[in-house]
Amino acid sequence: MLRQVLKKHLVRYPNQGFTLIELLVSMVMAGLIISGLMFLVVDLLRTDQRELTLEQTQQDMKRALDYIADDVREAIYVYDDPTPLVTNLANTDYALPADARPVLAFWKIKQLNVEAGDYSKLSTPGTAACSGLGVDPFKRCQALLVRHGYYELVIYYSTDDADPEWEGEARVYRYSVPEYSQDALTDPATALEENSIYVLDSGATPIQGGLPRSDWAWVPNDSGAGTFRGDVLVDFVASLAATPAPPACETGTQVPAATAGVTASNSFYACIRPIDASNNLLNQDVSIYLRGDADPTPTNSSLVLGGVSDNSELPTLQTRVLTRGVVNKDLPD
Repeated sequence: MLRQVLKKHLVRYPNQGFTLIELLVSMVMAGLIISGLMFLVVDLLRTDQRELTLEQTQQDMKRALDYIADDVREAIYVYDDPTPLVTNLANTDYALPADARPVLAFWKIKQLNVEAGDYSKLSTPGTAACSGLGVDPFKRCQALLVRHGYYELVIYYSTDDADPEWEGEARVYRYSVPEYSQDALTDPATALEENSIYVLDSGATPIQGGLPRSDWAWVPNDSGAGTFRGDVLVDFVASLAATPAPPACETGTQVPAATAGVTASNSFYACIRPIDASNNLLNQDVSIYLRGDADPTPTNSSLVLGGVSDNSELPTLQTRVLTRGVVNKDLPD
């Protein structure tokens, strides 16, 4: 009798719930599913962050290249080999850093800025232009008013020196030496004189009244005092030792060229057509190349980019410029 009652009870009320093994299997499966979903989410976030980083770096390269192109477009002469010029500057206070790789070196006319007060010493309303100046300052004043600008030497160079303020493999700097300082143009207590690096020991200047063609190989005054100033234009530039070597220029001279102990860089270089020997008054064609690297670490092991691959390398940007600066130029027959 008791056996029958227990049997009916067990049939009516069977055991409910999961066994320990079933619970463990369920937990493992849930963990795998959640881990897979988390992996997908993290991978999507990393991919999105990588694309944003690459896009931002490429935009920075494009803006830098546009800035350089606009600057070169105003040039009146571009050196197809800046090495002699840089060597001459090495004897002055304006020497470039030892590890600098000069790419673009050119002369341009820097326009006088009305808002900055550049005309304050040259022309005052109600008085004669260039009044109250000595003989030499008067000539300089007249030349400034005729040109409405003054000469400026500009050099773009790259370097991969270790600088904690900047990231990336290398950087591009803009270096300039203007003919006149801002104080010389605007400060009443400062004489209207050229930058001392422009003035030779004899008191003459190679660009007084216009820069002759024979003076493109300019030798600066090595006794002129001054302060070197190179401003970073863009960082996150690809390694200067990146391979393969840049392709040969279709026309013009490649700068910087491969020399003993120095590998030609494919991250920042230019192809410069020298002035025609038969008519040295023609404008020049300049092709400029710039490539960035979004990885901020020298070992290319960024957590965002995940190492160098086809997905994290940026293409080389290129632009071609025709110089339009005009000074003492004649039209060809």
